[in-house]
Amino acid sequence: MHRGTLDAPESLLAGVGNADAVIHTAFDHDFSRFAANCEKDRRGDPATGPRRCEAARGRW
Repeated sequence: MHRGTLDAPESLLAGVGNADAVIHTAFDHDFSRFAANCEKDRRGDPATGPRRCEAARGRW
């Protein structure tokens, strides 16, 4: 398990290189800021995408 934060997507990348698989389950549940939280989630998702995993492990 690697803990990171959507406020700092680079914290997610730190764990991607050592992972065999990535499951993105993060979401800020402050629904008074729903649109902003969706954007934050969108920005964090590329950090855990398959190409990013391959790049982090030197396969891409």
